[in-house]
Amino acid sequence: DSSSSDEDSDEWSDGESTFVHDEVEGLNNTAGHKCNECGKTFTTRKSLKIHTRSHLTDDSARRPYECDECQNRFTTSGGLRGHKRRHLRELEYTRQRFRVS
Repeated sequence: DSSSSDEDSDEWSDGESTFVHDEVEGLNNTAGHKCNECGKTFTTRKSLKIHTRSHLTDDSARRPYECDECQNRFTTSGGLRGHKRRHLRELEYTRQRFRVS
């Protein structure tokens, strides 16, 4: 799991490649963050870091957040949290339907 300080750093590695934060001037003179693989720009370093995972070939690196119940993988911790809420809703439904405590 990455800490926020890792996501704010200027350089990071995923085990396969090293990615370097590259500030570029975007529209309306706002600083952007450019992918060194495809040239796309993003408004935040965190968005760039998430995007760079799409260029990786190893699924566990592309989607580093894994559900401990069903082993589905996600690109962001927020995606995993939302998915886990679905498991909780399913459990609650089952408890209500079968009146299990």
